[in-house]
Amino acid sequence: MNEEDQETDISATERFLWVLVLITPMTLLGGWATKLMWGWFVVPLGVPAVSVFHAAGIHLMLRTVLITVSPTTSKNHPLYDAFVSAGTLLVLLGVCALLGLLV
Repeated sequence: MNEEDQETDISATERFLWVLVLITPMTLLGGWATKLMWGWFVVPLGVPAVSVFHAAGIHLMLRTVLITVSPTTSKNHPLYDAFVSAGTLLVLLGVCALLGLLV
């Protein structure tokens, strides 16, 4: 394994960690916004209110289902980019689902 391969491995690991670090607060922020909008628009229809973790799970589920591919995605590793994004979203969806069951 030459030096360039080691740099690629390190940057891939660092990238995955940065995705986790940055997507977690954004997921909670999206959950908070979803909770507010749920309270404004859905609760008056007779549906029960949701917690932030439930709303974050709804937010992640919708984001996973409605995900679009941007033309500016990396042309070198588009499959890797999609895998990291989808995998991270699914892991966070599972975490939010577990936290929602506990709260």
